[in-house]
Amino acid sequence: RTAFFCFVILAVFYIFEIIWIVGNTDLLQALGFDQKHSNLGWRIIQWVIRVTSFCFVALRFGARHYLLIREMEERDRSVFSQEMEQMEGRLALGSILGTRLQYLIYRDVVIAMGMLLVLQPCISTATQPNRFGGIKSDLESLVGLHHSALQDPAGAAIYQNALNGFVESKHRHKGSEGMEVLMIRVSGEIAYGADQEKEHPLEHVRIRYQADTEGQTHTIEVLFNDLDGLRLDAIGHVVSLMIFSILVGAFTKNLLTSLRNDIVEPMEDLIDLVSQLAFQPMRPIVSKLMQKEKSGGKFRSLGRSDYEVVHVGLQRVGSLLQMGFGEAGARIVRDLMQSGNLNYNNLPGHVTKGIFGFCDIRNFTDLTEVLQSDVSKVVNSVAVYVHEAVVDNHGAPNKNIGDAFLMAWKPKEGLRLETQADASLRSVIRTIIEISRSEALEFWANHAEIQKRMPGFRIKLGFGLHYGWAIECAIGSKRKLEASYLSPHVNMSSRLESATKMFGVEILISKECYNHFSDQVQGHCRLIDIVTLKGSEKPMSLYTYDVPALSKFGGPLEDYVGVSDKDMSNEDFFGLVRPALTEEFRSTFDEAVTKYLGGNRGVEADWIKAKELIDRCLQLKPGDGPCENLHSVITSQAASDGSVPHDWIGYRKLTEK
Repeated sequence: RTAFFCFVILAVFYIFEIIWIVGNTDLLQALGFDQKHSNLGWRIIQWVIRVTSFCFVALRFGARHYLLIREMEERDRSVFSQEMEQMEGRLALGSILGTRLQYLIYRDVVIAMGMLLVLQPCISTATQPNRFGGIKSDLESLVGLHHSALQDPAGAAIYQNALNGFVESKHRHKGSEGMEVLMIRVSGEIAYGADQEKEHPLEHVRIRYQADTEGQTHTIEVLFNDLDGLRLDAIGHVVSLMIFSILVGAFTKNLLTSLRNDIVEPMEDLIDLVSQLAFQPMRPIVSKLMQKEKSGGKFRSLGRSDYEVVHVGLQRVGSLLQMGFGEAGARIVRDLMQSGNLNYNNLPGHVTKGIFGFCDIRNFTDLTEVLQSDVSKVVNSVAVYVHEAVVDNHGAPNKNIGDAFLMAWKPKEGLRLETQADASLRSVIRTIIEISRSEALEFWANHAEIQKRMPGFRIKLGFGLHYGWAIECAIGSKRKLEASYLSPHVNMSSRLESATKMFGVEILISKECYNHFSDQVQGHCRLIDIVTLKGSEKPMSLYTYDVPALSKFGGPLEDYVGVSDKDMSNEDFFGLVRPALTEEFRSTFDEAVTKYLGGNRGVEADWIKAKELIDRCLQLKPGDGPCENLHSVITSQAASDGSVPHDWIGYRKLTEK
């Protein structure tokens, strides 16, 4: 309605302007206008009408959209400030992006059109002056003098002087007003110059005036050469065109810049975020616009709250994908998103090699029975230490199975297998140390009922590390899908973890994994047995790493030793946490194991000597798990005289999982 009302005002204004130009005197007088009003006054009236109309439109439009946007922003802010806990309410409000975009375009259009309306009369007045102003009165005087000359010959001289004066006055202004009198015809007779009927050049302007004097009709016709005037008009049109072009160009640039900043860049950023999820699912979700703002740049968008809602949503979806699928699911998610469908059954598994780790919380059944629902806090606290240590050391958590965790260290570009193998053991050692000094876990371990059931209990974990191949694939149905590894080698890491309880150690390492350690790390590990695990017929050498205890538990490590620094080199790390075993103990134990195993097929085994050496080790380190385990094996399986049994072949078979 506002726009229509203003268009009506402008239409009426232009109708009067056309009447004025045509010069319909009778109509103007009937409407109460006098054609003798100055041109400057009319220009002022034009300008006032245009400015008033523009201001009316702009104020009505601006007030309406300002109040609308303020209202919607307040609703957005009230919802968004609650960290989107009530997302349904935000979606019910709808996006204000469309309204803001409409406001943006309308704003620029109103400003541009208003500037054109205001400047056009000023430009017209400056570039197109009225060169024929006052000529009507001159022609009236000439007609009157001509009539007098016809009635009285004495008036002929006066008439001729007036005629010459009129011509000279126009010649005198030639160059400034751009006119030259070529011919004057009065009552059909040429009084000055010569007519140029045949040429009719564009620069000729012919003016006719007719007046009734004492009942007689006289006509005067003047032919002007207005070449300079035409040039001035052309210059005026060029100037007007340039000014209008600049205004339109500035308006277009401003509009395009606004659209770029407010619409295109946020949309491109969101598209980039979606592309990151599609092609690099494990890459951290990073917004270029948010980074630009954090680095001191300016991020302005009319739809910022909408952008933030979508951006936060994508970040959370991406984070959930990364947490839910992990590194093993990165390829699966990428392939599914790039294929455009969710037909995971057609996706083949991917064979990969790597180090697989399995860990388990000790005495978890007792913890669950005592803590009940609070046991989840214990599991999640342990998961934080396990996952952070694994990720900081080039690995990836894969599955959380109640009180157990599966981890994987797959080959990575630019990373040697030896470095990755050392990193896997480093993450295990770091986890053991951090859990042992965790005040939160100590709080739960000191629960009165737990200490009553298990005096001196501390939360501990067992770890198994093994190297081998596995099939990385999606397992499940459309109801539940997860990414995991299928392989006997993955199961082997679980068997190793389970065997830690039997050997009384926190870490068991297979020969396949041990072979990829650096010389420094291999020197810190000790061989404790050769066995066949349940589900396997192949003998496997078992190694352990004796993690030093903290000083508050009687160990050599400072309670707050810095094992969490991921920038520390592996050499420095293992130098810091080297096993607290004396040289005498290491040499004695190694000899005892050699006598126990007996070399190839066990032909050189000497269990009597092995038992003596183990007893010596237990004197040097009472309660050592591997020593007690070997002592138990020799005691229970040796011949009646303590020698090697006749069926000994250099390794034994473990029947327990």
